[in-house]
Amino acid sequence: SEAAIIARGNTDGSNAITACCICGGGSTGPPVPTPEPTPEPTVAPAPQPTPGPTPVPTPQPAPECEDTPPGWTDKLSVPCANYSRLELCANGEVTVPVEESEAAIIARGNTDGSNAITACCICGGGSTGPPVPTPEPTPEPTVAPAPQPTPGPTPVPTPQPAPECEDTPPGWTDKLSVPCANYSRLELCANGEVTVPVEESEAAIIA
Repeated sequence: SEAAIIARGNTDGSNAITACCICGGGSTGPPVPTPEPTPEPTVAPAPQPTPGPTPVPTPQPAPECEDTPPGWTDKLSVPCANYSRLELCANGEVTVPVEESEAAIIARGNTDGSNAITACCICGGGSTGPPVPTPEPTPEPTVAPAPQPTPGPTPVPTPQPAPECEDTPPGWTDKLSVPCANYSRLELCANGEVTVPVEESEAAIIA
């Protein structure tokens, strides 16, 4: 009987009937509210697209110059970059003072016969890659009518499941240190009800 379960209660006066979900006790949180059905959507006409002007293709920048060969130096081990600092070249042109000539630049050339006028971008040499092609203008867009939206049915609210039960207090045990979960294995409770066999007496449970 339920008296047998009560007799196995804890010293604080609690017992499985009040503490264990498996015996019909425990506690649950507040019920989850069922959402209200949403109102039927109002269909608004879709705005018609406005054709935009075809953009004028942007001219591509000229490809950058690269010293050729990369890392070139003259016979004095002076690199291309230093020809600007020495005021020998600037902006792709030779800027040797009047008293000097391009022959002076050539005379500083490398032992392989190359010189800054042919090798350095700063002096008008070097090399560039192939020019980047200018993209063709895109054709005028064709305006297609926008499809009208179809209103969808209002979904029926789904009932929320009942909140789960929790043993109260969590980790409760009876005076024999038996937890709530074992009340099912001992066939004392099941599915929220007491299932103590009739042939057992309160004395047997207490023993």
